[in-house]
Amino acid sequence: MTRHDFEAWLDHHLDQSVLVEWRTLSDGLVTDKTSTTGVLRKDGGDTHIDLTDFDAADFGGEGVVVELLRESAELYIAVS
Repeated sequence: MTRHDFEAWLDHHLDQSVLVEWRTLSDGLVTDKTSTTGVLRKDGGDTHIDLTDFDAADFGGEGVVVELLRESAELYIAVS
């Protein structure tokens, strides 16, 4: 999905509880994860999602996997 599609998905899930997981990758495999939970808000809120490095996104598992321009990281967001 494009950035516009992903932002529409985020807007649809505003004020809902989410899991946000920043994943470090090595050769395409997850080597480390940093997770946080909170309520998805447009301006701030419990979880902060920085889309500066957004490349693409696709549904994966129970949420969305966001590919970043940095090849060594990705973002996973799931509505809980």
